[in-house]
Amino acid sequence: MELTLHPTPAEIAGLIAGQLPPVEAFVVARHLSGGCRVCRQAWRLRPPLPAAYRRPRRAQVRRVLALLEEQGPAAFRGLPRHLRGAAAFEALLERSWILRFDDPRQMAQLAELAVAIAGGAGAGRIRDAQCRAAVELANAYRANRCLAAAQTALDEAMEHFCHGSLDPLLEARLLEVQGNLLATHGSRIAAAAAFDAALAIYRREGRTQLAGRVLVTKAMFAVSFNQDQEALSLLAEADELIEPPLDPPLALAAAHNAALALARSGRYREAQRLLWRHLPLYERHGGALGRARLRWLQGLIYVGIGEGEQAVAAFLDGRQGFVDAGDPYTASIIDLDCAALLERRGEAERARLMALQAADRFLELDLGREAGVAMMLLKTSLKFRVATTAVPLDRMASFMEAAELDARVSLHDFLSDPVGAVR
Repeated sequence: MELTLHPTPAEIAGLIAGQLPPVEAFVVARHLSGGCRVCRQAWRLRPPLPAAYRRPRRAQVRRVLALLEEQGPAAFRGLPRHLRGAAAFEALLERSWILRFDDPRQMAQLAELAVAIAGGAGAGRIRDAQCRAAVELANAYRANRCLAAAQTALDEAMEHFCHGSLDPLLEARLLEVQGNLLATHGSRIAAAAAFDAALAIYRREGRTQLAGRVLVTKAMFAVSFNQDQEALSLLAEADELIEPPLDPPLALAAAHNAALALARSGRYREAQRLLWRHLPLYERHGGALGRARLRWLQGLIYVGIGEGEQAVAAFLDGRQGFVDAGDPYTASIIDLDCAALLERRGEAERARLMALQAADRFLELDLGREAGVAMMLLKTSLKFRVATTAVPLDRMASFMEAAELDARVSLHDFLSDPVGAVR
């Protein structure tokens, strides 16, 4: 989508209210960042950041942060004029980052507004600011599974970076988000190269905490690709670099992925003990999504140690958390996990209905070909009770989790691979 003239009043209002689809929101934000006087005067928006961009006073940023926390994106329209420039820009990006585990949609909305006020043509620091906004918007779109929009924003970030100061830390962040996006697409080799390049820069610049963050991200994707031992090795290396008080959510992500890798390796008691030690972190820094992930993982652990009733309760809690967060895909994976457990416990009809519900919900989403075929196969076998074509529900849950990262994964190849099918 490209704007030939100006966005309509409804489109600008939709951007500010966080109601536009990602691609449309990005195009409108980019138009406003160009400094269009017509649109800015109509909506009393402050001109773009000045070319001689300077970080605002921290007290101003904290004031905007408090308003954003209280009112969400709606606070932007009511900001005093002197807070609508650099202070709003920094606060929007900071608040967007804070929400990454709790509210991915609002994370994207705030990053869209940061792009809108970052400014148009410029050089040096203004281009760096534009790059920062576009990079974080790309990451937010990725978190919302809007992968095409994420790549568009990342391409824009690269353009700004090439015309900016070539700040190495900004380059590392760009590479880090590119690695995230490539891994989400299932491009493991390219993602590893991007992560390693970012890691090398952070280490060269002495930014050990950021280097640890890259290692945690690599470990997270290693777990997703069933490379549990590699994940544990990466997390052990990250543990030497991370200072938890500086970034508690990062420390929590490391602990969660370590527990998940242990559970998937069959080391359920170790995983359980690790979770127990980190429960306060989940409460203080996990957010709604973090607590939903915790309950899902606890369900998998309870299955492993033979606590069926507690596993069902944990699965249902986790599923509801993802439904409330607007993530029906993950909620449906948990339904399949729970249905597999119910089936093993002899509750065949309850398991069938839960799995059928999951298949129907999956088919309402924009699935890749293989995932769509898998869900049609599952629905048919469940609906008509065709046992000869049924696929074990726990393996189907594993496949749908893998298909989320790589739409090219083949159901036949996945089920034929004893490693790929392990839950």
